[in-house]
Amino acid sequence: MIRFYSLFISNDDLLASPLIQKFNLFHDLNLRLGQKETVNFLLQTPLTPMQCKKLNIISDPNSVEILDTEVKTYKYQTLISVTLIPKELGSARIGLAFPQSEGLHEERLKHLPARFEAIPCSKIHQTTAAYQPTRSTVGVQ
Repeated sequence: MIRFYSLFISNDDLLASPLIQKFNLFHDLNLRLGQKETVNFLLQTPLTPMQCKKLNIISDPNSVEILDTEVKTYKYQTLISVTLIPKELGSARIGLAFPQSEGLHEERLKHLPARFEAIPCSKIHQTTAAYQPTRSTVGVQ
């Protein structure tokens, strides 16, 4: 199953405009450009361990940079926390994809629009860790 959410990425100057405030109402979330944000998605269904393992975050990498994800399952719900940085002003979409059947899940992920990329949650931590700057001390002799 794939669920998409619409994001409105803005800054303080845009939010001061009454016209932009009306446009903002058509989106699920309002995020600030260039600021690290944590977005929580509460699914009204518990995901199985296999579904959590194969959970994918779908986004346009030019609009949103995904930094981290955390999945917590409860008896009747699942909480998915996504830490991200919006990179472009305007409308963007983010999606959650989790399998209900193995073959159908893989097939649907293959038919995403060209600008979207599906990243397995298990790989987001590894990718983020690879891009962390390292501190090194350069000695002067």
